[in-house]
Amino acid sequence: MDLDCSMFTKLYALDPGSYAFRLNDIYGEKWTECRSCYGVYEGEIEEIGESALSYEHMDHKHRLQYVMQGKDILQDPTPLLKKMMEELRPQTHLFRPSFVVALPKNADKNQWKKVLQDLGARQVRFVSSLDVLSKEEYNFEIHVGHSLCHMALYAKGVLQFHKTFPIAGRKMDEAIQEKIGQLKNCLISIEDANQLKRGVSDILWQNKNATFTCWGMNRYQKYEKIEVKAFDLWPCMEEVERTIAQEAWACFQEMGMLTRQKVCRNHVRLSGGMAACFGMSQMLESELYCPIICNEEPTYDIISAIKE
Repeated sequence: MDLDCSMFTKLYALDPGSYAFRLNDIYGEKWTECRSCYGVYEGEIEEIGESALSYEHMDHKHRLQYVMQGKDILQDPTPLLKKMMEELRPQTHLFRPSFVVALPKNADKNQWKKVLQDLGARQVRFVSSLDVLSKEEYNFEIHVGHSLCHMALYAKGVLQFHKTFPIAGRKMDEAIQEKIGQLKNCLISIEDANQLKRGVSDILWQNKNATFTCWGMNRYQKYEKIEVKAFDLWPCMEEVERTIAQEAWACFQEMGMLTRQKVCRNHVRLSGGMAACFGMSQMLESELYCPIICNEEPTYDIISAIKE
């Protein structure tokens, strides 16, 4: 990995995402994950990660702030990183950390380098999120995250083309928000939409329908309890998946016939938090006429590939 690690240096693999940060202590065989958000009260951070989500339903003095959006840093990630490093190693202050960081190709590496150096990083190395996943001689990588979808073609390990577009998990959350507004004339939070998405996906994998409940704000600015069935939300979720599949087909059309055949022999690899969503791999397989490979826990594909 070309990083100098003395006995007082810890080596971490970092995958900072819009939905969550994932940090792995490579040699200690430990890892942790934290939602990339803060609970802020009057400008001061009070909660970090999952516990901050309740701030979305509090008064205007309490705010839920997200650390990342796509490739961009919205809030200083230092408090979040300190919390994660402390979870992995309570005596973090005794060790100088080095980092291998997976970022999208067009991310601001200098900004991340400054953040990590201010944390006391001894060395920082950056890798492309998709480059670390590419293992076959010819392969097409599709990484569907929370804010962005990345698609890339590799031939003999060399990147041929790479496309990024903002149609991913959050776009599905927004579609669910809009659908609830149409069905119930209420506005639900983006986090509640995210939970509905996950619940609907889980129940559809079981070939069942179910009724889900959440709270939404009506036209009188009052919260009311909402009930909605999985089958009512699936069409808007499916439409987002179809858009992603159509983008993948457009990429396929840019390949030569011979390259496309080689890619199909090696399969298309699907990764990212949205990869496990109900219908995603099937939609791609139907659109591309090509087998889709997806691990059981595709959310952790990047952090696992960095370790290797």
